[in-house]
Amino acid sequence: MLQTLRARLAADLAAADGTPNSMVIAQSVARLISDGELVVGQRLPTVRDLARELHVSPATVSKAWGELVDLGLLTTRSRSGTTVASAETLHRTRFRTVRASVADVDHLDLSTGFPDRKLLPSLSSHLQRCADRDFPASYLDAPTLADLDEALRADWPYHVDRFVVVNGALDALDSVFREVLRFGDRVIVEDPCFPPILDLLGLYGCEPVPVAIDEFGMRPETFEAALASTPRAVVWQPRAHNPAGVTMSEQRVHELVACLDGTETIVIEDDHAYGVVDSPAVSAGAVVPARTVHIRSFSKAFGPELRLAAMSAPPELTSRLERRRLLGPGWSSRILQATLAEMLTDPDVRTEVDAAAATYAARHGRLVEWLRDRSVDVRSREGLNTWIPVASERQAVEFARLQGVIVAPGSPFMVTPSREHFVRVTVALVPESRADEVARVLMGSTSGSGSPARMVR
Repeated sequence: MLQTLRARLAADLAAADGTPNSMVIAQSVARLISDGELVVGQRLPTVRDLARELHVSPATVSKAWGELVDLGLLTTRSRSGTTVASAETLHRTRFRTVRASVADVDHLDLSTGFPDRKLLPSLSSHLQRCADRDFPASYLDAPTLADLDEALRADWPYHVDRFVVVNGALDALDSVFREVLRFGDRVIVEDPCFPPILDLLGLYGCEPVPVAIDEFGMRPETFEAALASTPRAVVWQPRAHNPAGVTMSEQRVHELVACLDGTETIVIEDDHAYGVVDSPAVSAGAVVPARTVHIRSFSKAFGPELRLAAMSAPPELTSRLERRRLLGPGWSSRILQATLAEMLTDPDVRTEVDAAAATYAARHGRLVEWLRDRSVDVRSREGLNTWIPVASERQAVEFARLQGVIVAPGSPFMVTPSREHFVRVTVALVPESRADEVARVLMGSTSGSGSPARMVR
């Protein structure tokens, strides 16, 4: 294994074209780990020995090792040296820390980010009908059903050649990241950011570049400054941002796209709020389709168990995604695809989804306005969640828990450490009968020494 390591490093350094040697070394070792050629517990050469063999400075190897330690891929101890990290280290994630407490039956759990199951349309009749259909039997048949393709085109925000249907938004993000990102790439993200996006970027060894948001999305001046880092991609949520509850305006999309002139940065859009908000879909694809990946998931409107998302991408990337899926899942369940197509075109289901969206809007508006009237600086506009400034995250989470309400701590969503503290609250799950009670609990959780924190930075 160590011979393979030395040979790969030497070859990659020789082939490097202007890439810093430390990054080349880190990228090579990361690929060897992900390919299984370096296994958990494998001890690596010392910094000095490897530097001498590769004809680079010890500082170069030390920097590469430090980057891999920060990512959790390597661990360094004085006696045992540097080794490939344990499985426990490799699987630590931000996402698992979002639920600070486990609610019991007496608690109202507002930490999940899930829709209200009571407001979801029933899947049963549609599933039963679609399960009896005859579907293509070959792995080489078209992976997306024609009726779903037609239903998607009806309100997609721009014209596309074809869709890739996958098993939810995170499956889509993972698939795209695997195809377009390489170890060491920089990726612009919103701050705060949905934790699984940060976890996925860490898994691929990419560096998140945070950009603050306001009521309409990423701030153009901060976004333009972040582009100076030559990012490979930018990931944003166009509607009902999780956790902040803000929605991008069409003007803001155009302002951000204008900043991309002269760059090769790809736009990856996670539109997870289909069906649960009234705001129309906006997309960079309407302006720059050749560099836009638009992902739309349906779990919020039709239920988390309908594990489907559709995405559009530039044709060459779409072909790569299809080829890769052919060697893995092949296709997403055609029974579920048919069910989704039927529900998207059923007027009765549309009425149910619209009614749920109206209920979510009322719940969101009621609670946010109650807090604003009491001078809590909440900027959230719509969606299932809201982002509330508090004096102390830990104390706010514990205070709410003692009052029978579970909220999510804000720190897993923050890309960069901050003195400001927040909690995320899934307001979609607050029934009207408990709205005043929950509002008072949240108001109590914001109290403490010092002035309230701002919603965005």
